[in-house]
Amino acid sequence: MVTMFQKIVKSKKNLFGFQELRKEDKPLLKPTMICLSAQARHAKSVYGIVREGMQAARLRTTQDRAAKYDLANFPVQFVGMSYDYQNKSFEDSIAQDYFLPILSNYGTRLPLEQAKQNMKNITFMTYCDGVQIYKDFEISLVKSLQELKYSNDEIKEIMQELVLVAVETMQDTSTCLATSFQLVDTQDTEIWELGTKALIDGLEKQNTNHDFIRTGNHHGIYYYNGSGSHSIKAFFQTGNLANSIISIIVSQSLTRSIKHDNEFSFESVQKMINSIIKHHNLGYTPQEILSDVDSNLDYQGARILSDFECEHLDIIDELSKKANTLENDNRVTKSQLAIERKNNDKLMRAINENLSEIDRLTILRAIGWQLNSEDLEKLVQLKKQ
Repeated sequence: MVTMFQKIVKSKKNLFGFQELRKEDKPLLKPTMICLSAQARHAKSVYGIVREGMQAARLRTTQDRAAKYDLANFPVQFVGMSYDYQNKSFEDSIAQDYFLPILSNYGTRLPLEQAKQNMKNITFMTYCDGVQIYKDFEISLVKSLQELKYSNDEIKEIMQELVLVAVETMQDTSTCLATSFQLVDTQDTEIWELGTKALIDGLEKQNTNHDFIRTGNHHGIYYYNGSGSHSIKAFFQTGNLANSIISIIVSQSLTRSIKHDNEFSFESVQKMINSIIKHHNLGYTPQEILSDVDSNLDYQGARILSDFECEHLDIIDELSKKANTLENDNRVTKSQLAIERKNNDKLMRAINENLSEIDRLTILRAIGWQLNSEDLEKLVQLKKQ
């Protein structure tokens, strides 16, 4: 089973700030960033990767004010996905339940240009093994498009409109049909140990701290000399040039989704990435470069928060976190009390069914049970006998 969750503004009724997207509503007809974690059965992981996707787009989050863009008025929806690894058809569910409705109409293929326009809505961001989920989904979607009688060339055109941003993955994404940008820390030992041969071959050729290598017509890998920590949180740490690189990629892709007539090409993004690397080599700090990236963002219809509003939202986040903790503690306490009541019921049945009346009343009184006056009198009389 696959479930998509959209990030929304937190409220008293929704402390987590997520709501389920109904597949019947064709949610992917809107500009959407789908964030895939490596652990899709854990809510913390599913929600966390969405927050990092927002951070990459430079929205204000619990972790970072970034460029202070407001989620409440942002023209792109940020989506996480929960799915069951044991269900081997979950990639088919993603393709058929969420993507086919924007590429077909009651089993009939859409005109090619309309299908391409609809696919422009979608940007994927994956972390670690999340890219394998994307690759399995892509294979399933291609099969479905073939069944709709799209030609192989048409399928390539449709899939190329989709953008994949893969962070700290063990695989080379150049085999994907989507336009892909991969970001790899050359110091990450997990990638050296578990990476595919194609990825390791590319890593072994890197002699610079920052380099963007084109690996296909619409594929490329940004290699950087990072902290070596296999963590998406470390990826977004202040002072990491990779933060600016991913923000350029994501912002350009989302802008294309918002304004379909916006000029977007692999070459234009590659040019921007190389410009960032060049400025860094000239002595500009990652913070200065990221500030410049922020000043050039152009999300049509988006609103930037004031510092006061950011402070207000920080307080709400902190209160929501405390409320969630209390709610969880309350849930655990209720569960423990239910178990205790169940055990007490078993104990009372055992006492009533297996002990004499005098032993039953004596034990109940010894453990602090409140005996009524009739039982107390009965106990006194039984002890006199």
